[in-house]
Amino acid sequence: MTTIRFSLATERFACLAVYDLSGRRMRILTRETLPAGQHEYEWDGTDESGRRLASGVYFYKLAAEDYAATGKLVLIK
Repeated sequence: MTTIRFSLATERFACLAVYDLSGRRMRILTRETLPAGQHEYEWDGTDESGRRLASGVYFYKLAAEDYAATGKLVLIK
């Protein structure tokens, strides 16, 4: 399990999702309006259906209105 942490300066609608190397979305961790401040979400290495994904490199993308950030995740079983 891994934790993705981020902060928002102001309240805004945000979407945090995990993608594979091909750019296919594997799982949405949140898609809602979030208040300003610190946030953290856990990803357990599963897809939207709850299936365990293969070991490898994945990316997360945080899109919050006019802000976007990406990061790399390494899933090891």
